[in-house]
Amino acid sequence: MRMVLRREYTTVFAIGVTFFVLDTVAHFLVEGAVYVDASWTALALICVVQYLVLRSLKKLTTVLSILPLQDSLRYDSEQMIEVSKNSQEATW
Repeated sequence: MRMVLRREYTTVFAIGVTFFVLDTVAHFLVEGAVYVDASWTALALICVVQYLVLRSLKKLTTVLSILPLQDSLRYDSEQMIEVSKNSQEATW
């Protein structure tokens, strides 16, 4: 879950703000005046807050760090390579 939050927080922000902008532009084109819907405004504000919090966590802390996971994956893959080499040597 940390990896998803670390990588995709900008995407969630972009989607939320895009829906807000599209709804506002649609109201302007249909009604001829700027009308801001409360639900889309709330969604956009939630996305902005979420973006700022996750960006701060990513840049300033190690909360969203994925390095321990990467080290364990590297270790597992190295073990798998050694096991496969040993099994190939045994069959030859």
